[in-house]
Amino acid sequence: MTNQINRFHLPPIVFIITITLVSLFLGFGIANVKLLPGLTIGAAICIFFISLWNIEISFYILIFAMLLSPEFIVAELGKHGAAATRGLTLRLDDLLILLILLSWFIRTAIFKDIGLFIKTPLNRPIGFYILVNIFSTIIALLFGKVEFILSSLYLLKYIEYFILYFMVANFLREKAQARRLVMASFITCLLVCAYAIAYIPTGERVTAPFEGQGEANTLGGYLLLLMSLVIGLLTQYRGWRERTFFIAFLGVIILPFIATLSRSSWIGLLPLLTVLFIFSKRKLNLSIIYLLFFVIFIFLSPKVVINRLSSTFEADRYYPETQKVMGIGFDPSASDRIARFKISLKNWSKYPILGAGVTGGGLIDGQYFRILEETGSLGLIIFGWLIYSIFINAYAVFKRLEEPFLKGISLGLIIGLSGLLAHSIGTSTFILVRIMEPFWFFVAIVIMSPNLSEKVQPT
Repeated sequence: MTNQINRFHLPPIVFIITITLVSLFLGFGIANVKLLPGLTIGAAICIFFISLWNIEISFYILIFAMLLSPEFIVAELGKHGAAATRGLTLRLDDLLILLILLSWFIRTAIFKDIGLFIKTPLNRPIGFYILVNIFSTIIALLFGKVEFILSSLYLLKYIEYFILYFMVANFLREKAQARRLVMASFITCLLVCAYAIAYIPTGERVTAPFEGQGEANTLGGYLLLLMSLVIGLLTQYRGWRERTFFIAFLGVIILPFIATLSRSSWIGLLPLLTVLFIFSKRKLNLSIIYLLFFVIFIFLSPKVVINRLSSTFEADRYYPETQKVMGIGFDPSASDRIARFKISLKNWSKYPILGAGVTGGGLIDGQYFRILEETGSLGLIIFGWLIYSIFINAYAVFKRLEEPFLKGISLGLIIGLSGLLAHSIGTSTFILVRIMEPFWFFVAIVIMSPNLSEKVQPT
């Protein structure tokens, strides 16, 4: 039955009729629809049937689309107290998730023993987090505090990540499947790094492909997560070939990570390295490595990196809204965030329990303050519960398993989540597509790891 879940064959007559109807539909589309929409519709139909035939292939397509697909702005969210806006984007992977979900619905109708939402340790916190976002937004809509279309689109975006988690969790049956999905993610990361490294000579902050300028924080957060996974695997493998590969891979990631000039991402390194030290059995060796890298950083870091760090505490005397904390002034970028955080606390005080609904707080770069504004104290508490649940379950997997691959991925998720929580101080990390889609992909792999068999016997 497991093989049928991942792949099934249509009866010949059904297959012939389906192909005929699709061919007629595509022929009509080519004759009557413009090229780009026609190609998009045709690709969507092909991907749907691929998902229906073999869902694993559709996951590979999705993994590459997470970082390598173009995006389109469909709605804009204004910056609080300013004219600036930030767009809600839709991308190829959004469409892919819907198509894979539709194919999964069809599978559940065919195979009665397939559940829509598999039981996992995260179901309850995920369910409550979705409910608090929906409930707070409904209340905000009733009182006219948010726009229906805009808040609904953002709300669906939040829920999309959890749908991805459940789809991957439902799919996984074998350890080999998990290895193949992780390898596809690593190949995608290498392609993104190659693009970013090629972009460095332009002198601008690097971003992911098909991404607008100013999104270097997003790439930094993504690389922070992938770096953590590679480090986790590096600590668990003992063979020189595997270690050589992971060390080289780590070197490829570090270069564009530095070139993002993302201070939020660099801050994420501190808890990442701290948690890694706590979990390490070779603390003396790791201490020497940390010291060595610190010395290298001090003496060999590019001037642009040092300037980027030092400029944080260089207040611009011509900037009228410079913020100070304990008498220390900050640059315009950091000052804008601090000023926005203060506004968030004022807005939260008006709706302290359930907040002002999704998008009710406007534009803000800071996950925790965004949650406070949108879903209030209750939302922040449930979010903390969700994060805690991921931590304790990933730790349980790490302690339980001895197999290097899954043990390394679970450790990588633990230290990566630590880094992303620090990254979230200055970025709305847990709503960013290019970070959260890979993140929830790996969460599903780790959570399902104890249930994966070495090999599924054909039935």
